[in-house]
Amino acid sequence: MKIVLITSAIKEELIGLESIDKKKFRSFRFYLNPLGIGKINAVMNLYKIYYKKFYKKKLEIIFLGSCGSYKKISDLFIYSNLFVNYDYASLLKKAKPLESISSLIKTNIGDFLSNFLSYNTFLPKAIVNTTDSITLTSLSEDYFYKLNPDLEKLNLPVVENLELYSIAKFCLIHEIPFTALLSITNRVGKNGSKEWEKNYQTLSIQLTNLLKNYLSLF
Repeated sequence: MKIVLITSAIKEELIGLESIDKKKFRSFRFYLNPLGIGKINAVMNLYKIYYKKFYKKKLEIIFLGSCGSYKKISDLFIYSNLFVNYDYASLLKKAKPLESISSLIKTNIGDFLSNFLSYNTFLPKAIVNTTDSITLTSLSEDYFYKLNPDLEKLNLPVVENLELYSIAKFCLIHEIPFTALLSITNRVGKNGSKEWEKNYQTLSIQLTNLLKNYLSLF
């Protein structure tokens, strides 16, 4: 039996999926667990959950959440298995990022999410930048390209989220497939928090509905 752990920062981002918790769909059994806001809370709670419930089991982790876009993106949702960890000071070259805790990492996409993405082919891919705080200044993606030229070669949009780099790093070390599904709730900038607060609940429900609709085919 393959286990799919669906995580989020807050429980509100899992609304509508309660009925699948601990339920089996074909060869997958699903579990839901929010991990907390920010990369420290997220990875510490994931550590506890993993070693308490899922250690040495065949596991795939999916994160459902929200993000802000650094440039205008017409899509409402993205997926990612590409993660960086650059704070505002690093992007403005007022601080030096350390490669071992900042540079691009790529996680494997698990069987369930691969099948889901094959069905939902409209979902675009993005690079997720994790920060310790919410950026309230508009930034172009050129800042990322100057800091890490390899990102420009990928030709993908960059979005901001508070949790994902630490989760991805944990999954990479433990060889756990990991993918993020995110709603784009706001543009990064001075109004980002207000836009997030206005949009995240509606978009969270739409995002969980994508999963529910796919599972209804099982």
